[in-house]
Amino acid sequence: MPKVQDVMAKNPTYIEKTATILEAARLMKEKNTGFLPVSEGGSEGKMVGTITDRDIVLRCVAEDHDAKGCQVSTVMTEKTPIWINEDSDTSEASKLMAEKQVRRLPVISKDKKLVGVVSLGDLSTKAPPEHAQHAVSGVSQGA
Repeated sequence: MPKVQDVMAKNPTYIEKTATILEAARLMKEKNTGFLPVSEGGSEGKMVGTITDRDIVLRCVAEDHDAKGCQVSTVMTEKTPIWINEDSDTSEASKLMAEKQVRRLPVISKDKKLVGVVSLGDLSTKAPPEHAQHAVSGVSQGA
């Protein structure tokens, strides 16, 4: 059974919660991602939420906020971040994604440091097909 650490994208890039939405969007473009963990206190700081390209569109652009002046903390998902341990099986990741209806999961090490992000795409291309199917099915129910 593959482990999350075998399929995840490694070395995720944090963004500070005080950064602007414009900075977040540019970082997403540079890193070719639609998801950033949000920290308080830099890359060694505490993960306090996440921000997605969808958050930027729906909570900033659609509400006519100024992307140069609006902070990440204004539009990020601030609820307690959901994560998974790097040594968990991909089946556990798919169950958690389905249950919480999320498309991406931050991955933490034993010492609680963020070491990666596992996405539906990672599961669909690198894990057994039934794991991706389970996750997609659960996430789609919320759509």
